[in-house]
Amino acid sequence: MKLASAFFSKLRWLFHNPVFQKTPLLVAWRALIWEGAKFFKWEIPFVFDSTFAVRLQPGEGVSRLTFYFGNSEPDLFAFYDSFLQKGMVAVDVGANIGLHTLFMAKRVAPGGRVLAFEPSPKNFSRLKEHVEKNCADNVHIFPLAVGDCAGTGFFYENANDSSRSHFSNKGSGLVVEIIRLDDICRSEGVQRIDFLKLDVEGFEMRALEGAEPLFFAGSCAVLQIELDPNNLARQGSQENKVASWLIDRGYRFVVWDSSAQKFKPARVDNGCSYNSFFVSPSFRI
Repeated sequence: MKLASAFFSKLRWLFHNPVFQKTPLLVAWRALIWEGAKFFKWEIPFVFDSTFAVRLQPGEGVSRLTFYFGNSEPDLFAFYDSFLQKGMVAVDVGANIGLHTLFMAKRVAPGGRVLAFEPSPKNFSRLKEHVEKNCADNVHIFPLAVGDCAGTGFFYENANDSSRSHFSNKGSGLVVEIIRLDDICRSEGVQRIDFLKLDVEGFEMRALEGAEPLFFAGSCAVLQIELDPNNLARQGSQENKVASWLIDRGYRFVVWDSSAQKFKPARVDNGCSYNSFFVSPSFRI
């Protein structure tokens, strides 16, 4: 009964996806291929963003969505495509296997660069492979976590879905190195970040605290941060705490208006979205 319920729930999710509605036969065919690859534990070679050769692994949520629909978060990737410009500096904290990183790197070139951070050894290996295979020379990758203080921490690596790996609060797991974003920007000569993506499965507050000098100075122009209530709660944080921290430092909560191609002011008391945007005091909207 549970299997049947899960199957029909997945079908409903698929049928309601805009990409499926536009190209149902293509998505259905890819879904069949995916299930076969998952059964036989085969990796799937894929051309991402019409440019990049990547390896997708069955079982991974990010890989599955990318194979089905072309990318895992259509609205967010559409924002990247509109907002990112040549010469910008972008930072990808929680880079996973590098799909966001590569997409950003293509749009800030030439003249721009991307700093990408991924603490999971499994994910970092594929991030490194994807960056090197695709000759993304304007990307600098770091096998590091970003936190509030330099040191080490325990990391839980999800064997079934690498996108769900996170810091362990049980005092056990893989030992990973932690760096403050402010420190690494100083060592890399980065004085201003045009765009910062922060997606670290609940560790967002700690990462922000390690970048406090950047935010006090307004040196990060635009921040996109994942605010997942469950992940934040696991790390002893919550959405309004993160939002208040940023607002106390002069940042404004905004939403991206895709039709007007610009940010619009928003009210935090109306609730933050899963992918929330904040802009610096000096950023014109």
